[in-house]
Amino acid sequence: MRRLLYVPAIHSATDLGSLAREVQSAYGDASWDTHEASIATYWERIGRLLEDLRLDYSRVKVYHDSIVAGGEAGQRIVRELAQQGSLDLRLTAALLAKGARLMRTEDLELLLDEYKAVTGGRASVEQQVQILEERDRYVAKRISDSLKDGETGILIMGAAHRVHHLLPADIEIQQIVDIQTRPFGA
Repeated sequence: MRRLLYVPAIHSATDLGSLAREVQSAYGDASWDTHEASIATYWERIGRLLEDLRLDYSRVKVYHDSIVAGGEAGQRIVRELAQQGSLDLRLTAALLAKGARLMRTEDLELLLDEYKAVTGGRASVEQQVQILEERDRYVAKRISDSLKDGETGILIMGAAHRVHHLLPADIEIQQIVDIQTRPFGA
């Protein structure tokens, strides 16, 4: 049996990069500060939920939103972004430190297409959705092809993604969510 733990990623300002200012201005400073505090609490609780599962990390593969390299190159990217304050990548770095293996998850070309579509303002909503769906299909195939029987995958992807709906039936999917934290102030 193959098992996948799906963790919906909620991105902080660090994760949003150049888009952070635009998103922050939509929230307003006070709301944004509350949002960022909620995100920190969310990732702390997700870490505890995963810890409670007592996984054999030698049999765990981590698939992470926007990671286009595995191995040492991918680990270097994770470490650098975690040091810059990315909370989801801090969790990923902690999983790797316990023995989990980082997997190349995304296709660089698709990520660049999406970035151009979002920042260029030229792509319609339908085109942006199409790119997101292409990314999801790519990630689902990567997981399907690389997650072996007896292994556990941890998929950390933005909440808008639907990768877990595209996976084959022989992968048991468990969503890891923290229902106590409301990162969007809901």
